[in-house]
Amino acid sequence: MNKWIGSGAIAALSIRQTQTGKPFAWMSLSCPDGDGHRDYLDVVAWGAQAQRVADFGRKGELAEITGRVRRRKYTDARGEEQYKTEIVADVVWFPSIRPVVRVDENGEVLNDE
Repeated sequence: MNKWIGSGAIAALSIRQTQTGKPFAWMSLSCPDGDGHRDYLDVVAWGAQAQRVADFGRKGELAEITGRVRRRKYTDARGEEQYKTEIVADVVWFPSIRPVVRVDENGEVLNDE
């Protein structure tokens, strides 16, 4: 099973679209390694998760990611083959962002209808 779960601070962020208009977000996630150092991991989010990053992601913001590790091969501008390992996010969550929930005097959640 290829499953990655982790969190870190956003060190860099880019929101873009493919040529066909599909949104994607790229983040460099700064993750402490336990020895006082930090690892910087590339994270890619697509579709609705990319929109969530666009709406709530900011440099320095804590992000929690669930996804999978992907290693891909591409050809750079010089024509040389390169390899890149990245996290493809299935879920991006920002702990500092709390949903707005309206409740009545009895504590029942009110639906917006």
